[in-house]
Amino acid sequence: MKSSEDLKRCVRHICELLECEYGRKHPAKTNPVDTLVLTILSQTTNFKNCKSAYEGLIAEYKTWQDVLEAPEEDLAKAISVGGLGRIKARRIKNALSRIKEKEGEIDLRFLAAMSTEDAMGFLLSMDGVGQKTAACVLCFSFDKPCFPVDTHIYRICKRLDLGGNSREEIANLVEKTIAVDKLYAFHLNLIEHGRRICTARKPKCNDCVLKDCCYC
Repeated sequence: MKSSEDLKRCVRHICELLECEYGRKHPAKTNPVDTLVLTILSQTTNFKNCKSAYEGLIAEYKTWQDVLEAPEEDLAKAISVGGLGRIKARRIKNALSRIKEKEGEIDLRFLAAMSTEDAMGFLLSMDGVGQKTAACVLCFSFDKPCFPVDTHIYRICKRLDLGGNSREEIANLVEKTIAVDKLYAFHLNLIEHGRRICTARKPKCNDCVLKDCCYC
């Protein structure tokens, strides 16, 4: 079992190896409400279906207020390609309602002035918003020190024996180890690595830049 310092050294080394392989990416500061809805749609589905569901949503509704006012059944139909349409429709409407109740409009820019802990707390207070979804909003839209752990990242970190049995524990380790300005790139590089090389089935171990760090 690795010590705390060994784990941190390992995480930093993996981050460097992936940057050499896939490059250093910088956040584009996406609209936070867009990011929130897109991430809710991404739950328990793949990127292709999530993208199609989001495109169906914005094709059907012009504004987030329109989405909030839409009948749940109609909204579920618009995003059905992403799976769990009724559940996700309810979560999206609840989130938009919660934001409007807090701000008087559907706008999350107020999170920029909040501490990371308070902003995370507000997002987690929404039904269906977990650590990954909240971290995506804070990392992608505000460049706050958060590390979203999706299915690809969780799988890779477990194979690399990076400690912890939950996504929250992995996120906590990375957030305490990697410089804030590298978290976004590390997240995206791990996902890219998971799609290209460290796949769920038949990982391409011989082609893996991390093979010397791996226990797979």
